[in-house]
Amino acid sequence: MDNYCVDRTARENGMHIVHICSCRERPDLEEQDHLGPFATCQEALAKARTLYPKVNGCIHCCKPCHRN
Repeated sequence: MDNYCVDRTARENGMHIVHICSCRERPDLEEQDHLGPFATCQEALAKARTLYPKVNGCIHCCKPCHRN
């Protein structure tokens, strides 16, 4: 299981990006919400959707959940 977090600040398109907490592209601690441990990025995105309406997986650490 990996620990996941989500950017508090949305991108220009309104998306909040979900990362594995060890990702080099994740935001600083004060700019992220911790989501917790999950077996898959799909589970982490489902949790992130309870916080933000538009979420996407990081292209670097959550490729299976990244949408263009």
